[in-house]
Amino acid sequence: MKKYLSLVLMLVTVVTLAACGNKEDNIPSFKDADLRLANSSIAEDLDFHTTSLASDFTILNNINEGLVRLKENDEVVEGVAKSWSVSEDQLVYTFTLRQDATWSNGDTVTADDFVYSWHRAVNPPEGITVKYASMYDMIKNGSAIRTGEETDVTKLGIEAVDEYTVKVTLEQPTPYFLPLMAFPAFYPAHQETIEEYGKDYGKKMDNLIYNGPFKVTYWNTDYGVYLEKNETYWDKDAVKIESVSYRAVEDPTTRLSLYDADELDRVGVTGEQYEDRMDVADVYIDPVQWYLIFNTEDENFSNKNLRLAFKYGIDKAELVQALKPYVPADEFVPRGYSVMEVEGEYVDFRDFVTANADATEVNYDESTNGIFDAKVAQDYLDLALNELGEDSITVKFKAFDSDGWKPLFENIRNQLSRLEGLTVELDKKPAAGVYDSYDGRTYEFGFYGWGPDYPDPMSFLELYHSEDSHNVLKKEETDVLNAEFDALIEAARGDNPETSLLDDPVARWEALVQAEALLLEEAYVVPLAQRAGGTLQQGRVSGVIKHNFGPDYSWKWVEVTD
Repeated sequence: MKKYLSLVLMLVTVVTLAACGNKEDNIPSFKDADLRLANSSIAEDLDFHTTSLASDFTILNNINEGLVRLKENDEVVEGVAKSWSVSEDQLVYTFTLRQDATWSNGDTVTADDFVYSWHRAVNPPEGITVKYASMYDMIKNGSAIRTGEETDVTKLGIEAVDEYTVKVTLEQPTPYFLPLMAFPAFYPAHQETIEEYGKDYGKKMDNLIYNGPFKVTYWNTDYGVYLEKNETYWDKDAVKIESVSYRAVEDPTTRLSLYDADELDRVGVTGEQYEDRMDVADVYIDPVQWYLIFNTEDENFSNKNLRLAFKYGIDKAELVQALKPYVPADEFVPRGYSVMEVEGEYVDFRDFVTANADATEVNYDESTNGIFDAKVAQDYLDLALNELGEDSITVKFKAFDSDGWKPLFENIRNQLSRLEGLTVELDKKPAAGVYDSYDGRTYEFGFYGWGPDYPDPMSFLELYHSEDSHNVLKKEETDVLNAEFDALIEAARGDNPETSLLDDPVARWEALVQAEALLLEEAYVVPLAQRAGGTLQQGRVSGVIKHNFGPDYSWKWVEVTD
């Protein structure tokens, strides 16, 4: 599943795939683990190259390790690499690996493991689809190898200088390169194990190998995942707990009841649960955005005026009441996520947009944002109906068949159905069916979310580039948008040295502001809300680290007291 859908269901996916790992009669005692967690979505694929599910990334982040790791406040700290240096031109990173990093079978993690893994990502064997291959475009020759322009994979900008030294050469200076090295797509790979299991690697517990703080000792998508401390991990002394249980519990009410019965250590609360517990909940706001997505290959939604009717026809303040304390979102890049130093002061991207409106020729007023206006929405709908030659239309909203999301989806349906001439029907499917309809373009309009992979506005915008593997705008109707949008993204990314803006951070952000405005103007995707919630945590637990980008949680530094 593409990333734009993987993070839709960070906390809410209903897993319907076949169970992996152990049989039912071997279910461990989840409530007896040191750290006891639950989610409606349990890991489906633990091959770090082929998955893009947030639930998978959470597990991967705790059983594997890359060159670096993210700690509290997303600080980059040592991982397999114990130190690194950067060339003056910011193009070459040299990582020195620790010699005591080992795989769970006792083999040493070496520079060749990173080279093999990265080669597999850009030039995968038959039967393997790498979901984040486009991330390697920042690596020297990454794009050329990935697209087949260059057939010699050894020309990728990664070199094993010796057994414990990795040299990485970039196409252009990339300000977010180092934190991105903590992302699962860049983990090392144990070649012997990968080649033994082939495309089945990571699909069940017995087909795995680890180099991180924990190891999987039970995995069944119907019941959950059980992790135990990895005694071969180089920093095992820093791991203070012996086990983590992550059980499958779809119903939010059941999860809260388990927490109240002291069978769970952490639980998220939204909506009515949040209102009931807001005085004791730890409230957070995530840089995770939620959107409406339109299939413009559908006859109705190829009409821009219809999309604009939807954009202005939803009162987001009313909408988020169904998922308190979510907050309305009118843009793609959320506030509080990305900052840049300008003349000695740190400026949030959203404040930069406002302050540089003249320079960027972007005015974020009612013509571009999604401020609710029932009259404007009705006017756009009337125009659309006239252009479609219809007095009224009925459209289907592809929605997840999940009790947790039911109030939100019904609210969207009810709000839009207030428009005269429009009827919205819920087309509820299990998560896997929704994914298939999005990938196969057999839906009319739907709902999805996106969380960032690295701390830069680009992480929210480049997925709409015409060649990005997560792009939802790959259709003839958006060719004009893509031509202008692609050019802005490529300049901000530094794809071409002649047009690169990487040496001018202000101009780079100005390009990203314009790219965001293009998306808002065309309404192929409509921002709805930014994820927020409350977390209840038992007093005996400390040290759970929640990340703003990449995998959601780190459990390495958790401590539990009696």
